[in-house]
Amino acid sequence: MPIRIGLRVVRLAKPLVCRYLPGLFVLVSYGISLLVFFWLYTKFSDTRHAETILHWNADATGFLVRILSIDASVQDNVVTSGPLALTIVLECTSLPFLSILFAGIIAFPSTIFQKLWGAVLGAVILSLVNLVRTTSLLLIGLSFPSALDSAHILVWQALMIITAVSLWILWWRNIEGRERLPT
Repeated sequence: MPIRIGLRVVRLAKPLVCRYLPGLFVLVSYGISLLVFFWLYTKFSDTRHAETILHWNADATGFLVRILSIDASVQDNVVTSGPLALTIVLECTSLPFLSILFAGIIAFPSTIFQKLWGAVLGAVILSLVNLVRTTSLLLIGLSFPSALDSAHILVWQALMIITAVSLWILWWRNIEGRERLPT
């Protein structure tokens, strides 16, 4: 009798497993990819390449602030304007948020070309949004110094995560839509 109950459970579970296994595979792949990216991020953080990215972000932020007719100077990874000096650290770049996007792109079943297209376009968009982020934080720090921490931690961190996830969903829907089109 216990064997029959076991077979009955297997018969009931088989459709559920077949139905949800692809989704489970994507979630596990996403988790593993995200862990690998964060591990690489920690290994990358003390390299010369990381310094180059920090300097590029600081230079780009200083350039955008000067376009807005605000006097700013850049020294290494520090942007200074008036009494405010913003230090650009690795977490202030788009790299952590790119990890979220890239892990999603890698996890989703698609062609290499589709993955590369999503990764390159996503990297450009997230990097541009991040420059808007650092520039706006400098402007907030100059105009409303007491709001800088809240804008930095609460608002912009959440917006960057939402942007990364939204880009992944848009990429995913675009890939899914192309698969449904007749060839």
